[in-house]
Amino acid sequence: MYDYAKGNYAAMLEELSSMRWEDLLQPSTVEDCWKTFKDVINRLQAKYIPLKNHSRNKMHKPIWMTYKAMKLVRRKHKKNIILI
Repeated sequence: MYDYAKGNYAAMLEELSSMRWEDLLQPSTVEDCWKTFKDVINRLQAKYIPLKNHSRNKMHKPIWMTYKAMKLVRRKHKKNIILI
C-alpha cells in the first residue's frame, strides 16, 4: 500500500513534464495510448511514492474500534470458548 502523503510529487511532475508525449503516443490506438499512459503513471508511482510499513505484530481491527470495545470482544470470545 502506498503512502501518498509522503510522495515526492515535485519530482513526479518534473519527470512527467520532461517526457516527449508526442513520441510516446503517436502511432498508437486509443487503447495503446491509455496503456502507455497508465504504465508511465504506475512506474512513477512506484519510483516516487514510498510504501507504508505494516507491522505484522499489530492486531488487525477496524479503525473505529476503540481499545475498550476490543477488550469487550476478547472477553466475549473467551466466555464462548469456556462454554464450548
